[in-house]
Amino acid sequence: MTTDTQPGVAGDPQVAVLRGAVDHFIDEIIGRSPAARLRLLTELRHELNASLDSARVQAMTDASAQGWGLRRIAEQCDLSHEQVRRLLAGSVDAAKSARSKYSKNQGICRECAGMARRFCTRCGEEEGPLPAGLCQRCTLADALCLVLDDGNGQVSPPLKPLFDGLCAATEPGTVLEWLTGQVRDLLEGLATGRIGLTHEALNSLEPVRTVDHLRDLLVHHGVLPPLDKQLALFERWLPRYLDNLAEPVHARLVGHFATWHVLNRMRRRAAKRRLVPSANDHAKQQVSQAAALLTWLDGRGRSLGKLGQADVDAWFAESTATRRPSLDFLRWCAETGRTSKLTLPTGKVTNPAPITQHRRLELIRVLLTGDRAPLFVRVAGLIVLLYAQPVSRLIRLTTDDLTENDTEMLLRLGDPPVTVPDPFAALLRGYLKQLPRQINSTNPSSAWLFPGQRAGQPASVGGVRDALREAGIPTLAARSATLRQLVLQAPAPVIAVMLGYHHTTTTGTAAEAGSPWSKYAPGDHSK
Repeated sequence: MTTDTQPGVAGDPQVAVLRGAVDHFIDEIIGRSPAARLRLLTELRHELNASLDSARVQAMTDASAQGWGLRRIAEQCDLSHEQVRRLLAGSVDAAKSARSKYSKNQGICRECAGMARRFCTRCGEEEGPLPAGLCQRCTLADALCLVLDDGNGQVSPPLKPLFDGLCAATEPGTVLEWLTGQVRDLLEGLATGRIGLTHEALNSLEPVRTVDHLRDLLVHHGVLPPLDKQLALFERWLPRYLDNLAEPVHARLVGHFATWHVLNRMRRRAAKRRLVPSANDHAKQQVSQAAALLTWLDGRGRSLGKLGQADVDAWFAESTATRRPSLDFLRWCAETGRTSKLTLPTGKVTNPAPITQHRRLELIRVLLTGDRAPLFVRVAGLIVLLYAQPVSRLIRLTTDDLTENDTEMLLRLGDPPVTVPDPFAALLRGYLKQLPRQINSTNPSSAWLFPGQRAGQPASVGGVRDALREAGIPTLAARSATLRQLVLQAPAPVIAVMLGYHHTTTTGTAAEAGSPWSKYAPGDHSK
């Protein structure tokens, strides 16, 4: 058993027992495989060291309750409270010693406070606790070397960018916790070639959430080419849905429709711009309602080839809103000769009425002056209420879309960018200052104005929309009200180019609102 010579540790029986258990554990792993040794070392020894810290923290807390100025020591030594907690060495005796040396108006250094200096034996960084004498970053590098080994004693060359990116994570301890179980198995499979390093190979793997997070990391670090997330989700969902259909004949027909019509259209749109989650949801509804229609016809003793106008009317009469996604399937059937030409419903889906201008101004006031909602919700809500931006578009904003000169702050939503007035500009400055703290360890270089939890991804549309709804902001009704007010103040084509809308949308809104600018023609009026 090794002897601990750190101040205040040798005389503490509990510490001696714990250190003895660690030494015994190290003896036990001799002869194990490298992967097993590292896994046991990083998990079990970390747990034992956490128990050791618990004893020290208890002593430290008791002393602090009696007036020991732990926080003031941290300030005097230019350390965080957490760093002082980690660095404090030993037992109750050490805490009492530190307390006796501390006076009301004079700070003390780490040595006088009884703090142990724990340095990584490889990189020299100070950190604690140190399993196997290594800091978390060096421990992570060793773990990744084992997991990403291609079988030749080296990190798989195609995965080297992932290795470098994970080693540079802002919170290596978080990555170490993630690098276990299913994630470890997936990475080992990719490194050895057991799993193909392609999007198609990943589509067939489980569990979906774990695989998608890993896919995001691979794309973010340039290992895999970019892929539209919503398109990938639909491509994974479709074969599984078809396999679960009870009637093989239905599965074949719906599969043809989904592949040649729905999926082709999604791919064309994805080639132009990134799909939003609602596109994936709508595509799933189109497929599932096509299957539901075929099942409904079977129940009436009717075949698709004999579908008549009475059948169509009865189908939509039962639930027009729910069954509206089946319209594309019926049109496709008619175009491909599977049914005769039939009259289909054409009614538009009604949107909620815009909120009043009084309500809009009240919401702006609350977001600017109140602090009940999180700061990111206040910023997102004001972008909706001031610039009529849909949530699907505002989550795509980056910090590069915000610029500031000597006189004003600008936000690029279209061309030219729009001015950000005070006090919203001041709120945005405060948000940008705290933004780095919102970026997690797997997404350290994110430039999104609203960063998500997954690498390279912004916050989700659903998550932001739910947060805004909880803050009392009805996004669609608020956006409609804002757009109506803006087209009353300036020509609709001008509003369109500045906010990123198509001019037909703003022109139609202007006509509905009775805008005095409704006769203003689009185009360049500077000539």
